Amino acid sequence: MIDFNVRLRAERKRLGLNQEKFAVLGGVTKDTQLNYESGSRKPDSDYLAAIARAGVDVLYLLTGELAVSALTQEENEVLIGYRSLDTRGKAGVLGLIDGMAPIEKTKKEELKKENLEIPVTPISGGNHFYGKVGEMTDVKGDQYNSGSKTINVGGDKKKKKSTPES
Repeated sequence: MIDFNVRLRAERKRLGLNQEKFAVLGGVTKDTQLNYESGSRKPDSDYLAAIARAGVDVLYLLTGELAVSALTQEENEVLIGYRSLDTRGKAGVLGLIDGMAPIEKTKKEELKKENLEIPVTPISGGNHFYGKVGEMTDVKGDQYNSGSKTINVGGDKKKKKSTPES
């Protein structure tokens, strides 16, 4: 039952219950629930049957694999769609999910400090630019100024106004 306690905690949180209320569903005390979630005790079949009746995916708790019947209709459609994707599509979906997951405050601070490089690929051919996130500063219209570099990005060509010479 490796990681049973972690999955049990996740299921409790998925249902939006605190340990005390979840313990009542399983017919145990709060202390017993704490022991299950810490991994110091293993539950019996009566507990598992009781929480299954409350909507907990017991197959997931025991094996780490989701029971298809425990999924909502929407989750089942997402899973069917995901399984029909090729490797590249699956990687894209996982990247999308990872990018949408809430980031903890400490992780946000780490990301601000990192020197991330992001490739910029134009849609209709042309040059490929690589740069560091936050490298471009002083944005003016369709021009980006970064120190001694200026990159013109799209937009109409602007004509310089001629000034009369004195």
